[in-house]
Amino acid sequence: MIQWRPIDQAEIFTALGDKDRAFEALERAIPLGPARLGRNLTYPEFASLRGDPRVKALRKKVGLPE
Repeated sequence: MIQWRPIDQAEIFTALGDKDRAFEALERAIPLGPARLGRNLTYPEFASLRGDPRVKALRKKVGLPE
């Protein structure tokens, strides 16, 4: 069985248009650290999430600027 990393899961759910599950996966990716999570959120694959207020909340949770 393949064990997907949370950030990979978030990318897949984002591509499928399932924002709720994408954010659940991003929450599980918090242990990767703010630099990694912040960098990944700038990738084009996550563009559809950027207008969602949960991105701002997630960035605040890990200590990143808005």
